[in-house]
Amino acid sequence: MKITPLQKEQERLKKVFDGTVHELGLKKNLSSEFIIELVYVAGERWGDKAHLNFQKEISQKLSRVKDQNKVFKIIELAFAFWNHFPHKDMANKTPFELIQETNRQTPLSLPSEPKVIVGNHEMTMNNYQAMLEEMEKAQEPFRHWLQDKVIPAYAKFLQSTYKPTTIKKHASVADILCSRMLMLGFVSPEHVRPDFLFTEFPVWWQTHVMFGNYTETAVENSVIEFLNFIEGTYGVVLDDEYIKSDPHLWD
Repeated sequence: MKITPLQKEQERLKKVFDGTVHELGLKKNLSSEFIIELVYVAGERWGDKAHLNFQKEISQKLSRVKDQNKVFKIIELAFAFWNHFPHKDMANKTPFELIQETNRQTPLSLPSEPKVIVGNHEMTMNNYQAMLEEMEKAQEPFRHWLQDKVIPAYAKFLQSTYKPTTIKKHASVADILCSRMLMLGFVSPEHVRPDFLFTEFPVWWQTHVMFGNYTETAVENSVIEFLNFIEGTYGVVLDDEYIKSDPHLWD
């Protein structure tokens, strides 16, 4: 029996997912079979909130993973399963198949090489990976400054200034903010947009961070606390529309 493009993609996703959770030491908590079953029952179990609760269910399995980049990678893969595996409430079909049915005049087909959408541009997975590698090289000084200097210094500052509950909030917001800045491709303080810091990130937190039930205002206040620390300690300003910082301060 001939294997369809959809079946090929399903097998590829299972292999990538299981390999990833194995690398993270999570194979006891997560597996491709678990995700496939969860996709199948999600719509019937949660109705209109299926998409959100699907993400929450997976996030709970990842609660012990401290590296948010790894968490996002697993969730990203899980949503690929959502699109390419059957849903019970869709008559045992996949979203991919339903899209094909509604576009019979120009049927969709899975490319031999997976593609991704970055901004408004489509690129192959290989080109996307190459772009990420270049971005990581360009980010290295900024990454080193944030992870090896700023975050440890901020932790010491919080320990000497606040009570444990406040320390936990400010520290988690700062840690995830730094991870998010790097994931989005910011390569220096000058590239970090005020809108991202004070609007986009606090809003993003509400649907992507399952621990720390902080409001948008609470997250924004923690961001301000972190930025005030950076400015006071390093003389680097991330929240000015016209940033003029000395790169030698953070290289």
